[in-house]
Amino acid sequence: MAFNLAQRISFAATAVALATLVPGIAFSQNSSPNTPPAQPAQPTNPSNRPATVEEVLGLTPGQVQQIRDILVNRQQQIESVLTPDQRNRFAQAVQSGQNPGTALRSLNLEQEKINRIRSIVETSNQQIRGVLTAEQLQRLQQQVQQNRPSSQR
Repeated sequence: MAFNLAQRISFAATAVALATLVPGIAFSQNSSPNTPPAQPAQPTNPSNRPATVEEVLGLTPGQVQQIRDILVNRQQQIESVLTPDQRNRFAQAVQSGQNPGTALRSLNLEQEKINRIRSIVETSNQQIRGVLTAEQLQRLQQQVQQNRPSSQR
């Protein structure tokens, strides 16, 4: 099935959105809700691929779906803040491989839009944290600390 432009942007933004919550961890796009839950933490990775958020946090399929729903909603809300021209420029930048966060910054948005997008991201991050167990939240905090530059620790 071919994806339209909005779906491709949504998938890319979903991956980046969670990456902003947990920098440095890839959120796999190919997990299906029927995939069995990954084993918690300690991911040994013989294929040298980055551990997915599902693997690191030990997310259940239900949690993965809830988080994806939150991220899709976040993307829709962010897109509603942008003008059609800004959405097109954002889409082109993401399609050309630019990081969505960088692509948004390159739009030179008005401060009001920047504040609205920050609010959307903060709210969705809180919702995501609400999906996680106490143990998963602890692992998330550890990942955030590990992925921060040493000057920010």
